[in-house]
Amino acid sequence: MNNKSVLKSWKEATFTNSFIFAAVLSENMDITKELISLFNPELHIKEISLIEDEKPIQFSTLNKYIRLDILATLDDGTLVNVEMQMNKTGNISKRLRYYSSLMDLNALKQGEDYDILPNKIIMMVCNFDLFKLNKPIYEFKMRTDDTPSIELMDGSKILILNTKGNFSNMDNNQKAFLNYVSNGSSSIELTDKIDKAVYNIKSSTLWRDRYMRLEIELNEKLKEGMELGFKSGKEEGFKSGKEIGFNNGKEIQQKQDILKTYVTLKEYIKDENELIKAIENTFDVSKDKIIKILNNQKG
Repeated sequence: MNNKSVLKSWKEATFTNSFIFAAVLSENMDITKELISLFNPELHIKEISLIEDEKPIQFSTLNKYIRLDILATLDDGTLVNVEMQMNKTGNISKRLRYYSSLMDLNALKQGEDYDILPNKIIMMVCNFDLFKLNKPIYEFKMRTDDTPSIELMDGSKILILNTKGNFSNMDNNQKAFLNYVSNGSSSIELTDKIDKAVYNIKSSTLWRDRYMRLEIELNEKLKEGMELGFKSGKEEGFKSGKEIGFNNGKEIQQKQDILKTYVTLKEYIKDENELIKAIENTFDVSKDKIIKILNNQKG
């Protein structure tokens, strides 16, 4: 993808673009507060602040596994992660599990008591019905299978917001927001604010340049993987080469993700064996493979 194509994608990007979404919410905490409150009215939020290290420009879109669109903390200490997901790609359930574990790692330093872990909420806005039950909101908490009334009370909650659900028995403002995500039609004050914020972000040459750098970097890495695959595929034919290229692209990205996660978690997990085990569980890869990736990087 050349600069002209990237610029075209920037011009066409809307609030549902993950970069624009993160930029709008990180630059407009009043919108973030209102959005979180809209789907969590029990919180009664007075103050909200962004955890600065999670701003979109601090990390590359290449590192999907360690990237949180928005991570904020409320006045009562509750952590809230808000995500935008337009396409049903990858294992979303496992991704949510990983996001949740990252929030805990960031909240608890080595040696601190588990009792100080804050409550946490993950909100994922999806432009599809992940469970095909036609519900506009899916709420998850830890409960027993045989007695659902018994809750683990671990302080965590996941909300999956579905723009394709049945809105007939839904709060009007919640319905209006999900409609806005689905079709871009603004009908309430919150979505009017979002429209204005999107305009301001897209009018900024600074944000445009950041977006273009990230997109170009991503496409260069994908191209690198494809080229490696096509080179290997000369002996096996075009079809085989294309498949290898795709797999090599995924392999390169996974190696980068593992290395970046290693650096991130090393600050919190000092024991090397425990650190490797955490990465092993996160990426579902063998311990030997992780060690090989780390040794190649060091060498």
